[in-house]
Amino acid sequence: ASAASKLAASSRARNSATSLLASSSRARTSTTSLLADSSRALASAAALNADSSRALTSATSLLAASSRALISATSLPAAFSRAFASAASKLAASSRARNSATSLLASSSRARTSTTSLLADSSRALASAAALNADSSRALTSATSLLAASSRALISATSLPAAFSRAFASAASKL
Repeated sequence: ASAASKLAASSRARNSATSLLASSSRARTSTTSLLADSSRALASAAALNADSSRALTSATSLLAASSRALISATSLPAAFSRAFASAASKLAASSRARNSATSLLASSSRARTSTTSLLADSSRALASAAALNADSSRALTSATSLLAASSRALISATSLPAAFSRAFASAASKL
């Protein structure tokens, strides 16, 4: 009876040890599975951390780009205002240049009219001078002819006393 009791106790102990070994094996399997799950979770967490870092970098870049765009958008009205002022100044200068060109064209037209009138006056003065020159030439010719006639009359007048003296001498001798 004592041996049977010991044999039963040994059998129970063996069964308990077998059960404990099975439990230990299952615990080891569970621990291995849990370790693998922990490794995968750690890898996922690392990947998520990398994604978060990239997202943070992208967000930082986007914020910098947004800041630059805001600065550009803020400076754009000032640039447009300067461009508009420059265009308005150029338009005013162009208007003044156009007015000056119009005035110069009018002055040129008046000068051309004056030059045409002066040319006509010069032509008339030249014609008058030519006519006066012709009149002077005719007067010179007439004066030359008159001088020749006067010379001949003077010669005749100079020879008249000698002829009268000869006629007087002839009459005196006849008397």
